[in-house]
Amino acid sequence: MLTDLTYELYPVLTKDTPYYYGGYLRYYGTFDREVFESLTFAEQSRYVWDKAHNYLNKAAIFLKNQKLAEAVEYAYQKGLEINLNPDYRLLETDVVLSGQKLKAAVWVNFKEDGMYSKFTLEKSGVVIFEKDIDRTKKGIEFFLEIYKAIELENNSIIIKGVKDVQYLPLKISLKGVL
Repeated sequence: MLTDLTYELYPVLTKDTPYYYGGYLRYYGTFDREVFESLTFAEQSRYVWDKAHNYLNKAAIFLKNQKLAEAVEYAYQKGLEINLNPDYRLLETDVVLSGQKLKAAVWVNFKEDGMYSKFTLEKSGVVIFEKDIDRTKKGIEFFLEIYKAIELENNSIIIKGVKDVQYLPLKISLKGVL
């Protein structure tokens, strides 16, 4: 999204329209920065979500792509159902510990002050163990790519990642969890 000033500086850009060329889709939308900055974090999230929904809908109409229009509506409603929670499982795997099947996962959580990673172990959908791993400021894409695998070795979880991260592989003892 761009501000009105961008359109004043670059009049060649057509305001509030989609653009598609060579497999790339762009939407020349706007937002009111003063209004945006006056909103709470939750209100900002909803503002951006509604703008994205509107722009993608217009793009689907422009492209005459019914499947895109349906996907946009589905994603919009799902986002509202989960209260626009952007947190997600980056990695997950099933492990067997003490003869019990568990779900091991590395999550990425987004908060106002940055991005966080954590490890969870679930039994029948209930978190039975949780450990914070790392944190960084928002916008560091590398943070979303550093974790590569979760393995169970003896009574420990080993979280593997790219070689450039000093604390990986990370060993987490599960002794006494079950």
